[in-house]
Parts: sequence; structure tokens; C-alpha cells
Amino acid sequence: MKILKKNLNSLIKVYYKGVEFMELKKNDVYNLFLEVSKKTKGKISKKEIFEIEQILEKNLVSKPLNILTFNDINRALEVKYGVDIKNFIISLLINPPEVFNELVKRKVINRKLFARIYKNFSKLTIDTKSLFDYPERWRLLTTDLVQSKDKGVVFRSRFVRYDNHMFSFESLPQDYFVLINHFIKRLSEIEVEPMDKFLAEINNIKNNLEMVQNQIKNRQSVKSKSKK
Repeated sequence: MKILKKNLNSLIKVYYKGVEFMELKKNDVYNLFLEVSKKTKGKISKKEIFEIEQILEKNLVSKPLNILTFNDINRALEVKYGVDIKNFIISLLINPPEVFNELVKRKVINRKLFARIYKNFSKLTIDTKSLFDYPERWRLLTTDLVQSKDKGVVFRSRFVRYDNHMFSFESLPQDYFVLINHFIKRLSEIEVEPMDKFLAEINNIKNNLEMVQNQIKNRQSVKSKSKK
């Protein structure tokens, strides 16, 4: 299999596929990392690797690990390095530890960074990706509305996997409602018999959403009047 492609995007696509990754030899993994560094004009240097560590450490220390979200990871890396390099780093996080061992061995990445990323950060990334790729393996336990220091009011959801592994993440209320509306639209497309009870449940959800929407509007109206 030809590993080194002509451009960064194709490199990332090859590297991101877990199945193909398992076929790569250790030398290929190391060469691939160096090739990406070269294609990005040396942006992934030892200094940059250290800065990545600082970004991860800041995120891990500032919040409990179990409520750090995949969006937090994406934003922190993308703001600093851009989309392409962020995608490459994420691809490192979702792959087995062999790649890190090889990079440590060849002194491309240090042991401290390996331990921090793979033990603390990679597991979270894998869980989040699994939640969205294989939702049938997870069951929603609870969703609570909580006050977050940096995000304001958020929904904190707890999930359990089929093997009893627990996982939590946070989402903004507007994102949560967009998701619910999306589900409602998709559910209405399902053809099942009998439909009466099913449609009644969908209508009930819609009514509840409208009620919440009206409550929010009324609250905002009262606030704006009080300011005057």
C-alpha cells in the first residue's frame, strides 16, 4: 500500500482510517508523521508539540476529564493550528498506542506527552467518536441542566455503554434543541404500523418544545421591559 501521498489531505484521509492504519508498519507511521510535518512547512516542530501539550494540559486541568467534550478538543486545536493539523492530531488520538511508542522511540514526541495524551485524552476522544458512530451501543441515563463556568448554562448528559462503561459530555441548549428537532423530523419519516401511538409521542415532544420556546420568549420580554 502506498503510504506517502502527494498532498496533506490525502495523507490525513489514509491515516485516519483505523483499518488501514493497522496495516501500516512502524517505519511507515514514522515517515507519515514526518511527511505531514514537511507538508505543513515544519508547523509540527518540537516547539509546536510542546505547545500542543500546553493546550491539552490547560483543557484537562480546567475541567473534570469526564465532561471535556469532543468540541472542546476540536476548538482548542483548530484555533491554534488550523483544520488540517487539527485533523492529523485527532487521528493520532483515535489510533492504538503503537504509533505513540514509535514516535517516542524516535524522539519525535516525548514520553510525558505520550502519557498525557494517550492515557487521558485519547480515551475520551475514542468514547466520543464511538457515541456518534455507534449510538446503538449506548443508552442515555440522565440529562441535567447545569451552570458551567466557561459556557454558561449547558446540558450535561450521561451515557452508559453495553459493557457498563460510563461517559458524560456537555452541550449548549441551542445545540440540544437543534438535535431534538432533527430527530423529530427524521422520526416522522419512519414507516411503521400502527402509527397512532408513535405520532402521538412526536406531537407531544413538539408541543413541549413549543411550550419551552414560549416560556423563554416571555422571560426575555420581561427582562427587556425591566431594563427600560
